[in-house]
Amino acid sequence: MDALIKLLRSRDYTVEVEYDRTYAVIDGEKFKINLMEKHNRIKIDDQYGSSEYIPTGLLSFKIDDFHGRNWIDGKVLIEDRLAEILARLETEAQREKDERIRRDEWHNKWEEEKRIEQEHQQRIEKEKSDFKDLYQQAKLWQRARFIREYISAVEANAIEKGGLTDEIQNWLKWARDKVDWYDPLINKEDSLSKV
Repeated sequence: MDALIKLLRSRDYTVEVEYDRTYAVIDGEKFKINLMEKHNRIKIDDQYGSSEYIPTGLLSFKIDDFHGRNWIDGKVLIEDRLAEILARLETEAQREKDERIRRDEWHNKWEEEKRIEQEHQQRIEKEKSDFKDLYQQAKLWQRARFIREYISAVEANAIEKGGLTDEIQNWLKWARDKVDWYDPLINKEDSLSKV
């Protein structure tokens, strides 16, 4: 492990230990690494079905990730395979980096599509809201025309009957002021009708 750490540091990589786990950090990519002695499991003939682990004297080096790899002492010892282990770590780091870049690009594209869809939905909602407002304004304008026709009919009736009194003239002024306040095209100020 000491030789591997020195090799990693000579290549400007680092080794970190977090919560009793060791990580090789290569180009910003972290890989859990583990060096341990292999054991043989021997079952003990007892009522509990226990096992005993016997050390073999062989070392095992493992990279724990999705594409993990395991090296075990054999004809060639692990310390003689450090270049192979380093090459694998560098290859995995490049693969992880490429995968992260691909994921980031996909995520950014997805975020942009989501933003465009939200803007589209907002434009649709604004269009609906603006149209409802247009419809409401048109209804107010139509009602104002209807009220004006009624006011004109009341005035014409009073004139025809010769009864255009001050009371009716005051009512006509009041009614015209109210309809001008109600009409969205005029929208006259009316202190008593403010809500």
